[in-house]
Amino acid sequence: MRPRSLALLLMLALGCGQPYGDGPPTAPDQGGSPPDPDHGAAPPSPDAGLAPDRGVPTPPPPSCAAGLAAPAQRDFTLSLEHGGLKRSALVHVPASYDGKTPFGLVFNNHGNMCSAQMQAQMTHLAEAAEKRGLITVAPQGTGGLTAGWNSGKSPLGSLYEKVDDVGFFAAMIEELKKRFCLDPARVYCAGFSLGGSMCYRLSCDLADKIRAIASVAGPDGTTSCKPARALPLLHFHGTADSFASFKGDGADKPNKGAEWTVANHAARSGCASTPTPGLSKGKVSCKTYGGCKDGAEATLCTVEGGGHTWPGGEPWLLGGTVNKDVSASEMILDFFDRYR
Repeated sequence: MRPRSLALLLMLALGCGQPYGDGPPTAPDQGGSPPDPDHGAAPPSPDAGLAPDRGVPTPPPPSCAAGLAAPAQRDFTLSLEHGGLKRSALVHVPASYDGKTPFGLVFNNHGNMCSAQMQAQMTHLAEAAEKRGLITVAPQGTGGLTAGWNSGKSPLGSLYEKVDDVGFFAAMIEELKKRFCLDPARVYCAGFSLGGSMCYRLSCDLADKIRAIASVAGPDGTTSCKPARALPLLHFHGTADSFASFKGDGADKPNKGAEWTVANHAARSGCASTPTPGLSKGKVSCKTYGGCKDGAEATLCTVEGGGHTWPGGEPWLLGGTVNKDVSASEMILDFFDRYR
């Protein structure tokens, strides 16, 4: 077997990334089986102090109508046609779902040249959401071996520019509302790399259906943005990211840098111009732009020495250092839980 073929197989087995920098991309796992809810080690406990109380009481959610009982399979593949394409997503329904109490929904988007299954396994987001009353959905992008999203300006953006991914997410929400007792005020988007960039796109074009977003190593690639409302943002980025560099690649490049990305989101959300220091834990330090419209905020968590990886998650071959000081999955869900 040639060395390049061996490297490809290793990348298929160990992870994925988005080629914003000079590092080589990986190819996706083409398997379609849903993630095993018991995969890997037990999810880490929430990090203390990561979700301060906003002082706003959470109203009790309304009950749902009859006919939305718990599904026979709590892990399944959602299939639908949209825009002339057959689309799919891996869905996990917590064991506590009874069809009567409304549950929230979290999208978990994979990176460029990756797969829904890999994203679920790398992040363990479904396991973290199990106890929080959140259904997780890991959608699959288009493009086969170059699977990705129409997130705006990106290295392979021309491959997806004719794909209606915004409509696909809206269609998934509507389809899942038919099947499950969903709380429309608790629909969120999280993503890695280009999957995080897609969350930025949704914050612009689907703000009437999405409540908050989180991106890990995924810069904002939108070229225009007129959201229906300001959405809260939590963004993680490693300073040693060799695929989507922390500082960015220039004003005319797809990646303008983590600090520019968050500051720009804050500016269009009407936030204060100067961020306030927040959490500092090990090599992770966060700062937040507050005072935004619609009660939003924009937070950047810098991971010193972190690579193109999901903090607290599983490593992949070319991703670099995985920070274990925090769990991005737990922090993201804590963050989402504050916005209903």
